[in-house]
Amino acid sequence: MVAIISRKRLFLIGCALLLFSSCTRGSGGSSLEEQRTKLQNLKKLADAAQAKAVTVCMKRSGFNYSPELPQKGLVATYLETHDLSEFRRTYGYGVFTKANISSEIGLKEDSAKLKNQTFRDSLNEESKSVFDSQLFGDKANLGCIGRSEKVAQVATYGKFAISYGNDLEEYASSPSLRNKMKDWSVCMKKKGWNFDTPTSIVGWLVQASGRMSTEEGRLTELRIGSDDSVCAG
Repeated sequence: MVAIISRKRLFLIGCALLLFSSCTRGSGGSSLEEQRTKLQNLKKLADAAQAKAVTVCMKRSGFNYSPELPQKGLVATYLETHDLSEFRRTYGYGVFTKANISSEIGLKEDSAKLKNQTFRDSLNEESKSVFDSQLFGDKANLGCIGRSEKVAQVATYGKFAISYGNDLEEYASSPSLRNKMKDWSVCMKKKGWNFDTPTSIVGWLVQASGRMSTEEGRLTELRIGSDDSVCAG
């Protein structure tokens, strides 16, 4: 699903919410954490609306199709029953620990996706091409996914997402966040890490993968994650 919030705003979500944004009020009077929760709930409604619209569209085109909801990622699955600090201590950031995350958390098989793939596999090559064109679109049309996603998002949570993004941008440039980032960075330096912001950690780990063994990198990542969770409070 193509998100309404831009990449810049998604970056700010990870940066701002990491450091106590639940204490910060948005323009509507609710905290950014409360807004984030509302946005997640609205997105679920939008995903369900889109899945239904795609199914109806495909059936009108003559194809059997089961509603597919976006599959939750490994981190999102873990955070349903654990907090972020525990994830950082256990898995760090998913760079050197990616294999551990995949094997230990795992994902449930998407039965609807499997049904749709089985149906597609049963078609001849010409019908497969038509199926793909109707579902994903081509130069001549948007396809069922393209036509349904924009309508579903805008109708369900588009305006709220934009408002939330604006509040995040305001918070990201606020003295409050700058002070929290500074305190976090000082705390991390005392523990031996030279990071200005939490978002710089993953880039550092990716670069370190070229000079560290997998085990050394894993242990380093977990130490950083543990210290990060302490400094974030």
